[in-house]
Amino acid sequence: MLRLLFATMAISITPPPTTCHAAPPTIAERGDANLDGALNLTDPVHILFHLFAGRPLACAEAADCNHDGVVDLSDVVRFLEWQFEGGAPMLPGVAVCP
Repeated sequence: MLRLLFATMAISITPPPTTCHAAPPTIAERGDANLDGALNLTDPVHILFHLFAGRPLACAEAADCNHDGVVDLSDVVRFLEWQFEGGAPMLPGVAVCP
């Protein structure tokens, strides 16, 4: 509370209460493991760092490239097949990430 005194008059200013809202979920394209908005070579590298160096994933659903419910080496292979060998396109749809 802030009090301002002017001669014989006192004015109290109380800021309105603040409310805390949870951030809306992030919508990511399947395969966008690092959530940068682009599907490129950094995405399978991000998955590899998660698998072999313990780096946390921001959104496991986005990193699940083959949509089998598990993030593993097959997701890296799936992404690289799509990107470099003209494999089947990524499954349609988006990942909703907390």
